[in-house]
Amino acid sequence: LLTGGAAALLLLRQPAESPALGKQLVADSWLARNRQLGGWLALAVIIAAAATVQLYRLGEPYMWVDEVFSFLPAKYILETGQPVYPGTGAEYYRAVVYHRIIAAFMHWFGISPWAARLPNVIFNMGTMVLIYLFGRKVSVKTGLAAAGLWASTNFVLSITRWVRMYPMFWFLYVLALYLLYLALFEQPRPRLRGRLGPVDISFSPLPFVGALLVFALAVETQGLAVAALWSLLLLYAVQAAVGIERPRSLAAVGALLAVLLAAAWLRSGTLNLVEVYFGQTPLPTENLGPSFVRTFIGLHYFTYARFIVPAIALLLIDRKDSLTRFIAAMGIGVL
Repeated sequence: LLTGGAAALLLLRQPAESPALGKQLVADSWLARNRQLGGWLALAVIIAAAATVQLYRLGEPYMWVDEVFSFLPAKYILETGQPVYPGTGAEYYRAVVYHRIIAAFMHWFGISPWAARLPNVIFNMGTMVLIYLFGRKVSVKTGLAAAGLWASTNFVLSITRWVRMYPMFWFLYVLALYLLYLALFEQPRPRLRGRLGPVDISFSPLPFVGALLVFALAVETQGLAVAALWSLLLLYAVQAAVGIERPRSLAAVGALLAVLLAAAWLRSGTLNLVEVYFGQTPLPTENLGPSFVRTFIGLHYFTYARFIVPAIALLLIDRKDSLTRFIAAMGIGVL
């Protein structure tokens, strides 16, 4: 909540923007006059602070069971070339690219928990850069607030120090979204132009193909990447509803629905998205009684409040001027 409040204060200090006039009213300060360079310098400070915390005694904590599931296959890749347990012949072909990266780092720095955990610190630095680039589409301060919010979250600080594939998945997923944004909205050259009724189907092929390739690698790293597309679908649906880049937002909604339908059919042989992605699943705590389960679920979802605090604060202060920043904060928060 403190990090959410700090982000809200930083965003509220941002001057109003006027997209129609194509300019921004900014305070007369060094950061305002040199906001791009100043933004990158401030981001470097945030990344350095986060890396210092993540690297501190990185190799000393003991490995818990999930880390062993990744550490040993990487070790066996280094020794035999395949993630196969000697003696039993058991195979571990989940997130193959990630485990080969871990094997490479252990080859360079020795077989140790420190070497195995180091790639995740690097991946998380890349994620912070991408989050900043996303937020900077609104303003430099929005990008810095988003990156700082991510860097200071205990969930991120903890999992970055594990030998698991999740930080690599974060990086690949956000990179795929950023490339998709470039392909559909900024459309750098070369670009293909077209229109289908109210839907603008123009796009840039190079970042679009890049987004597909990176997203495929994200799915190979963590299958959750497909289900996580719902956050982006919600973002573009809200943008279309309020009239922000409506033709291109509608095109993005259609493209994401097509991907979700294809994934649902390949996974379950049905086009019922509700059944595939939101069906009932047993809770690991259900044997502890309904009261405990309700408390557990409540505390679990309360952790997401940190992302909602700055967005709600913006809406309460100035609804009209804050709408774009609200959408950006919610989209980054869901990520």
